[in-house]
Amino acid sequence: MEVKNKNGFLAFLKKFVHHKAALAALIIFLLEVLCILILPAVLDLDPNTSDYLAMAKGPSAAHILGTDEIGRDLFARILYGGRVSMFVGVCATLMSVSIGVPLGVIAGYYQGKVGAIIMRICEMFMAFPSMILTLVLITVLEPSAGTVIFAIGIMGWTRHCKLLYGSVMAARSKEYVEAAIAIGTSSPKIIAKYILPNAISPLWVSLAFSISNAIISESSLSFLGAGIKAPQASWGNIIYAAQKLDVLTSKPWMWVPAALVLLVTVVSINLVGEGIRDAFDPKMRR
Repeated sequence: MEVKNKNGFLAFLKKFVHHKAALAALIIFLLEVLCILILPAVLDLDPNTSDYLAMAKGPSAAHILGTDEIGRDLFARILYGGRVSMFVGVCATLMSVSIGVPLGVIAGYYQGKVGAIIMRICEMFMAFPSMILTLVLITVLEPSAGTVIFAIGIMGWTRHCKLLYGSVMAARSKEYVEAAIAIGTSSPKIIAKYILPNAISPLWVSLAFSISNAIISESSLSFLGAGIKAPQASWGNIIYAAQKLDVLTSKPWMWVPAALVLLVTVVSINLVGEGIRDAFDPKMRR
């Protein structure tokens, strides 16, 4: 189903709103984003200042989620870590889209040798375990937020490439596209006017899942010690504390809140993606 004009957008919005789980997930996610962006300034929170009188202490009036092993406030670190994790997720997704979409459009529209080469390269990337290659890239380039974004983005373009390849091939076979080609309309104009409007819908669905996958990847890398490095906070390197047995068993406040926030974020984004999918094409509803 295509959203081509105002009426189409309103129809899409109406169907999305009727997806109760997706609507609730969107509200939760937006509230979470507002908290991450606003609360640190309103409450004057500092994620790196240590309270040496309350090291590895549980929740209290001074530290509502407790402190880590060097006395840093975990509530502040979760909020600031959310900024980092979501920033990495969004930027890595934008990078993978900026690579995958043009290549998918070119392969699907021109096909032939060009399309075959692009799709073989895509399959080569997909043949290797992405986490291993991501770890290698980060190790070679030195861990940082920029490196993590680059590594996740460069390994995630194949999803968007294959998605657009199939959609563009289907759109290119339409009679009105063949008619435009027959009368000599330029390829860039055909792609912009006829192909993309009819092939781009699945991309909006894919974006939500790509962002959640990128957030999980960043958290996994940070948990393994190859992602965001301290003192900068991310949900992954907060959960990293759970690698120690005494923290895992007797100090759950050091990792459980961050793990729950990560879980809620990923589930919310995935439910929003399902809502978008069902709003575009109700026949895909499970």
